This record gives sequence, C-alpha cells and structure tokens, in this order.
Amino acid sequence: MDQVREEAAKWTPEKCEEVTGMKEAEVRDVAESLAKNKPSTIVWAMGQTQHTNGNAIVRASCIVLLALGNVGVSGGGANLYTGHA
Repeated sequence: MDQVREEAAKWTPEKCEEVTGMKEAEVRDVAESLAKNKPSTIVWAMGQTQHTNGNAIVRASCIVLLALGNVGVSGGGANLYTGHA
C-alpha cells in the first residue's frame, strides 16, 4: 500500500484532468463517490480493455478497489461486462 500511496500522490487533480480530459471537479466527484460508498464496484466494458494500455487501466481499477477495501466483499469487486454468451 505504501507504493500505491506514492504513485497516487503523483496524480494531482490537474494532472488527472490533463490526462483524462475530465474536469477536475468530475475527477474529484468520482474519487469521492468511490471512497464514500461502501461497498463499491467498478464495471467496465470493452473500451477499457481494448486500449493500447488496457492492461494497465484494468490493473489500476483493481488496485483502486483493493485500496478502498472493496475486494472480497459482497457488492464489491471489479467486473468486466462484455456481452459475451
């Protein structure tokens, strides 16, 4: 978790806005929502996984959920929604 905290400290709201294209307030709202609502989950579709850095995006989503205590609990976890049979 120390490494996670170190990495997270590098990502200021301004840097997140620059990289994601989301407004700083939107980034803050999402972060607050994930932190305050327990349990929480992230559900993603093919867009997240099919980027050139898709593995890193999925890994980051899982790390966020783990850091917030949302793995291994009912209603928590990381969920891929692909529509496959």
